Amino acid sequence: VAIGLGVTQWSSLQKSVPSWVLGGIRPARRALTALLGLGALAVLVSLLFAWSTAGELIERGEGIVGMAGLTLLSILYLPNVVIGAVVAMVGATARIGDASVSLFGGVGGTLPPLPVLAVVPDGLSGGLWAVLLAVPFVVGVFLGRDCGRKVAGQEALLTVLCAAAVAGFVAAFAGFEA
Repeated sequence: VAIGLGVTQWSSLQKSVPSWVLGGIRPARRALTALLGLGALAVLVSLLFAWSTAGELIERGEGIVGMAGLTLLSILYLPNVVIGAVVAMVGATARIGDASVSLFGGVGGTLPPLPVLAVVPDGLSGGLWAVLLAVPFVVGVFLGRDCGRKVAGQEALLTVLCAAAVAGFVAAFAGFEA
């Protein structure tokens, strides 16, 4: 409802909203896009490393129709997996049923036999995965740079705070819903 009202009333809202709020919306969108894009890249790389496991899970479909169904279901579930990758990259724990995954380890559990879930690591992740914690740091630096280019002085700080709050709220909501 809020999005629908915002779209239809955008021109009148722009006149009453402070400039630092409006200046933070576009950088927040860029930061979220960067996080989701890098999460998708992490899923793609993980899927390439777990290709044989994903292939075995597809073969469980027993026939063309079953394999096509598992593939389609995996494609439909892919946005949730990407959001889970972003959740893990920012240092939180992504949960899939009774299993959970973070950059520092995982708690095993029963996973559905979906081929896209082959990206979920078994047991402890190696120390190399902790490097992914640099991703939100770099995205935050670029968010600050984008906000600093738009506005100067104290309004730049307010713009960064607004952009970070918007990006954090949207990311938390997406993680909760996924």
